[in-house]
Amino acid sequence: HQGSEYVLDDPCEVTVGRSGDVDLTLVEGMVSRRHAVFRVAGGELTIEDAGSTNGTFVNGDKIRKRSLQEGDRVLIGTTILKVVFSRLPLGTKPPPPKSRPNDDMQTTDRSGMTGRLEEVGVPELLEMFGSARQRVILELESPRGNALVWIAGGRVLDCEVRELPGAPAAKCIGRALGFESGSFAVRPYHAPDDARLDAAIPELLVDGLFKLDESTVLRQRLPADDELLALAKPMVPSLNALDERDLEMLQRAHNLGVVQAILDDSPETDLETCRRLLALVERGYLRKS
Repeated sequence: HQGSEYVLDDPCEVTVGRSGDVDLTLVEGMVSRRHAVFRVAGGELTIEDAGSTNGTFVNGDKIRKRSLQEGDRVLIGTTILKVVFSRLPLGTKPPPPKSRPNDDMQTTDRSGMTGRLEEVGVPELLEMFGSARQRVILELESPRGNALVWIAGGRVLDCEVRELPGAPAAKCIGRALGFESGSFAVRPYHAPDDARLDAAIPELLVDGLFKLDESTVLRQRLPADDELLALAKPMVPSLNALDERDLEMLQRAHNLGVVQAILDDSPETDLETCRRLLALVERGYLRKS
């Protein structure tokens, strides 16, 4: 569970698995009875997969054995363990764990794991679950919106954002990638009603993060939330020069005015919408009000 700690002494060896006779028990179907072993010796922390069925992952990479560094994230089943090295003076005994590990570090197939997006971002979550080829539903709650992401076999099958009802999955996953704060939870998998996206996660991340960066830059050139877009008066260019999608965007801007409302209402991705709005401003159809 979020916020639980397990303190490792130097030296020590800690076995993680589903069995009740290991040092750290994670009760979930994706975890093997003896899944992985943490070892501390001479100030170095390593992890070794113990022949698990579903593998052990560090920062999205499937590993056999690896030395761990500050901030590394280890994925075992659907549980993410973040590595934090103690800053205590040499020879100081570390404090006991905040909670009993065999109680608070457990996850179940019913409730799944939870965490903060400030600690583990959406791209990193997608990469880790994709690399593990796990079947999960990722639930995201953020000030920017609330989303569900269906992940299976290293692919994102679908995505929905509650604040964008009926929006295309490509628009929803693009919006979800921009969630930088809030919480996440892993829910038991069930197939989406329609696999509207079905995109391989590595390619989706490369394309999605590029578009997110570009849309962020373009958004800064549009009016702030307390300003409006309005029809240019007088409107010098002819409406006949606009194609159907430009005319729809012009009407949407006239009806809504606020850029965020236009972004939410548009069926196009945020990047496509920003590009179209800026083009209408530059061509003299819209003005900042």
